[in-house]
Amino acid sequence: MHDPASACKLLVESLNSQWDSDLVTLYGDCLTNDVTAQIDQAERWLKIQYDDAGLLLALGKLCLHQKLWGKAQNYLDASISLHPSQAAYNSLGKLAEQLGKKEDAFNYYHLAMDLVEESN
Repeated sequence: MHDPASACKLLVESLNSQWDSDLVTLYGDCLTNDVTAQIDQAERWLKIQYDDAGLLLALGKLCLHQKLWGKAQNYLDASISLHPSQAAYNSLGKLAEQLGKKEDAFNYYHLAMDLVEESN
């Protein structure tokens, strides 16, 4: 059975014991009933892992889910400045769509596709 709360708890325990930038990106996709608490946890990690693109991406996704548009934009931009990723550009595209900025959304999705093509 799909249980986001248990998965989130397991991620937190794992990340608290040994940091993994790839694993923390999953934290942004693991939405529980208390996303605000997840954001608080991730912001505590950010004090130590301030230059982790995966953590910034996770925070951007969580803030996007909570409709914290400005924070989402800042975290996603910071993630891209450290390590451009398809996931971060796609999240910025979703954010732009939510804000009614269709041209910006198109541009972000295009940048995401460019990264896919470069990796092939």
